[in-house]
Amino acid sequence: MTGVDPDDTEKTHARHPSESDPFCALAFKIIHDPFVGQQTFVRTYSGTLKTGQAIYNATNGQKERVGRILRISAKDRIDIEEVGPGDIVALIGMKDTHTGHTLCDPQAPVLLEQITIPESVISVKVSTATPKELEKLHVSLRKMALEDPSFNVRVMERTNETVIAGMGELHLEIIVDRLKTEFKVEAQVGAPSVEFRETIMAECEHSYKHVKQTGGKGQYAHTIMRVEPNPGGGFEFVDHIKGGAIPSEFISSVKHGIEDAIKSGILADYPVVDIRAVLIDGSFTPSTVPEMAFRTCAVDLLQGGLS
Repeated sequence: MTGVDPDDTEKTHARHPSESDPFCALAFKIIHDPFVGQQTFVRTYSGTLKTGQAIYNATNGQKERVGRILRISAKDRIDIEEVGPGDIVALIGMKDTHTGHTLCDPQAPVLLEQITIPESVISVKVSTATPKELEKLHVSLRKMALEDPSFNVRVMERTNETVIAGMGELHLEIIVDRLKTEFKVEAQVGAPSVEFRETIMAECEHSYKHVKQTGGKGQYAHTIMRVEPNPGGGFEFVDHIKGGAIPSEFISSVKHGIEDAIKSGILADYPVVDIRAVLIDGSFTPSTVPEMAFRTCAVDLLQGGLS
């Protein structure tokens, strides 16, 4: 198995099916169990993993800690202390790991080829009769979206309506049926509609400063970004930062912030596609800016620049 370096995709790393190699695994399925909570199913390619061990999610840059390791046999769950190459198990305690994410040794990060998820093609509006049921609806939809990456949920900011999107009418019918039978939510469903997309026609450049006083030193983050059309190329992020204007550990936060913004759209609440975001310059105040400040900065910058 060969993967790339998370910080330099031009550099590759080989992982062999050996316990002596650094740990590396791919999360391929998530299931919410009413008794044990979220189960993250992984296939281990190299190394070993023990209960309580800290691991690194190379896809999103987050650290995770394994609470329990379960070997699943039909309806039986067997607790085990260690797994090795070739094992397929369920991990308990993963908070930020989704389908297609790479889990690896923090000291030897590697990013495996991600699972290709098709884009949604049809959507419907869902609602409930009472606000209490609406909260239950959102919790249930988030759980199903984690289990099924081809199923998406978003809230239209302008109308505050909840929209679910999937691969077809049958797909959404199954989702609604699960809401009623499995999660006991009486959802009211609107008529299906085509999933439109937004994009840009011309290049634009925008600057944004995130300043927040929290009682101590506060937060300060500044980014300058250019957004340009990328016909047929999907979303592309380009880092042109030089001289440490923005620390390298915060660059991924800017990228994740942009990805958050384009999911819900800018003008009509439809996902934004085929754009290239170029991070040109920026600044920060040492020791006072958390990663979330740059993430927030990127969201506000993109929305302000394209609206």
